[in-house]
Amino acid sequence: MKKKYFASSMAGMVALAIMAVPAMAKPVPMASVNGVEFNTLTEAIQVANQYPGSTIELLSDATYDSTMLTFADVTINMNGYTITRTNSEARWLVGGIEEPEDLGGEAPETLPVIVINGGDGSTITDADDAEGEISTPLITAQYADITINNVTMVNTMIDDDASAFCLRDAASATLNDCDLSCCCGIKVYREYGTGTSSLTINGGTITSECTEDAVWKGSAVLAEIGINYDVNIEINDAVLTSTNTAALVLSPECHTTIKDSTLSGATGIYYKAGELNIENSVIEGTGEYVESPATGKEVNTTISEEVCFDGSGILVDSDNKFGETLPITISDDSTVSSANGYGIREIGGVDGTGVSLVDLQADGAEISGALGDIALLEAAE
Repeated sequence: MKKKYFASSMAGMVALAIMAVPAMAKPVPMASVNGVEFNTLTEAIQVANQYPGSTIELLSDATYDSTMLTFADVTINMNGYTITRTNSEARWLVGGIEEPEDLGGEAPETLPVIVINGGDGSTITDADDAEGEISTPLITAQYADITINNVTMVNTMIDDDASAFCLRDAASATLNDCDLSCCCGIKVYREYGTGTSSLTINGGTITSECTEDAVWKGSAVLAEIGINYDVNIEINDAVLTSTNTAALVLSPECHTTIKDSTLSGATGIYYKAGELNIENSVIEGTGEYVESPATGKEVNTTISEEVCFDGSGILVDSDNKFGETLPITISDDSTVSSANGYGIREIGGVDGTGVSLVDLQADGAEISGALGDIALLEAAE
């Protein structure tokens, strides 16, 4: 009888002990791939890479702390959630070629197509306490065709490599109704390969919020000097703002069209090569006038408030290695202004000789500046 009582007592005690142990919390899945759930975004992307054409759905706010590679056709629906980077050195590399020099200077024949759909509240950003000593772009598109729709991207770091989005090495990007802010909103450059890069901005705002210590990098859109390459840039119905330097920097062969947009910066546009077309837009230079800003090769190496920062509405640096005409076409429904300098100003000249390269077509456009409307160098005889 005692044995029976003892056994039943033990059973009751075990049952009570089991009830007292808290249930293990089931991890909340961050994302799904074609309906299959995963606990991290990194896992979801790794699986989607194996099944081109997949759809990733965010199921909650997501984080990542190491490099993510997206190298297959994929659609990512953020569904209003936030993706937070917890290590500022972690890269989200779209295109996924870690060692592009292995391509031997040639772009892949077929680029992966990536679409990121946002929605109200969809944000990609850094954690307030993110680890890392330097900052890489939140997203880098390299040998890829990427479209980003209705996403807010905020890189809170301030250093030479900080940007919200980076377009490099024969990639194509379309940003629709996106809001970007960083020391540099969008950076465009080429390090490897051949071909043409393409950037289209439809709507949205791009804001550079840099300190004077990072002024060369601190543009809303910066197409910076690198290996020779062509860039096609279209800016439609967008607002670009820069605090301490040019809202738009065009250093390589940039074929640029600006429509129905407002660009405002210490200098509105810094233009060095390619061609520039402005339609029904407002270009404003709001910074203090600088009499002798850096030109030519100095721009490659100088990081100071003089670079791209003279107060002009449009500053043309014709001291470039191309020696080609710099066409500027401004429609009669556009305005170019400078609060403290010239509406349009040319510096440098061919190889620093002071000979003009500008071909300006601006009949009817409203061009004004505190020191003068247009100040071009002397044309060659």
